[in-house]
Amino acid sequence: MASVRIGAAAVDTRLDQGTVRPGETLSTQVVVEGGEVAQDIKGIELELNRVS
Repeated sequence: MASVRIGAAAVDTRLDQGTVRPGETLSTQVVVEGGEVAQDIKGIELELNRVS
């Protein structure tokens, strides 16, 4: 799981499986949890990196 804070909001990515091999389908959830301050989030970008 990876997490980043955008102001007071929290954005987490949660993989549905532990590992993925090249060519396999990746399934994930992106969970946005609001904070105490109103914010506009116009988009979320995810970057995948291979770890060997």
